[in-house]
Amino acid sequence: MEIHKLLPIYVTDEKAFNDKDVIIREGSRSDGALVLLKGQAKVQKRTAHATVTIDTLKPGAILGEMFLLAPELQGATATVIADGAVRVGYLNEALIRREFSALSPQLREVIRALIHRLYQATEQVGEFAVKKE
Repeated sequence: MEIHKLLPIYVTDEKAFNDKDVIIREGSRSDGALVLLKGQAKVQKRTAHATVTIDTLKPGAILGEMFLLAPELQGATATVIADGAVRVGYLNEALIRREFSALSPQLREVIRALIHRLYQATEQVGEFAVKKE
């Protein structure tokens, strides 16, 4: 994703994180949808056996988007931790919700179904990663 195209329209504020700072904590309610502007972040998932890194996010990655469009979800599925110096942008949730609501009801339901599937897959991926090791 080309971040510079998001900045003027969707990013309302920015925040810096230092190495190993928690950006989003697993199980918590997000304080907003974010876009990774600079640096990278590790996505870690707690399992019954260990905490595993399931992804490394690069600039352009969107965080906390599931709660933006499916607020009924229970909590973040993983912890996102800064891997070095990181800068994130807070997305304009009112604008995104307004544009989302302008979509047809059928397309909104397809997107929400995809969000729920991603949520469930993230819940399961940690256990798979532990079994694979």
